[in-house]
Amino acid sequence: MLADFAFFMGDLNYRLKTTFSELNNSNVKDKAIDLAATQDQILDAFAQGNFPDYHEPRIDFLPSYKMSSDSKEYINKKEQPPSYCDRVLYKNNSSLEVEEDFYACLHDVLGSDHRPVQLGLTIKDFKQPEFGDLTKLLDRS
Repeated sequence: MLADFAFFMGDLNYRLKTTFSELNNSNVKDKAIDLAATQDQILDAFAQGNFPDYHEPRIDFLPSYKMSSDSKEYINKKEQPPSYCDRVLYKNNSSLEVEEDFYACLHDVLGSDHRPVQLGLTIKDFKQPEFGDLTKLLDRS
């Protein structure tokens, strides 16, 4: 049985197609969001048919990886640029309409080289399922 909604979330490990020399702490605020729209490896994955019918809202936040665990600075690891490794993709298997409320990165949450990403959705016209009376369901007579 299909679920009404399915999610892929976490470190999907897709990076921007550039280098740390070209995208770093000095220019990430000016360049990263535009690069995400055209130079993100996940776009190639979508084009190859991976994640069929999954959606990701437009990215309008700074990259979530690779950051210092105790500051908001990006770290150069083997010339890898700051990237959007942490993602939330969703698939709507229902006939209900979904509104994307927000897609954001929590850059203030320190302690890891990744920053958490969150997605808020509203399911329009969602009706709470009606459950049967438990005593009637358990009555075997």
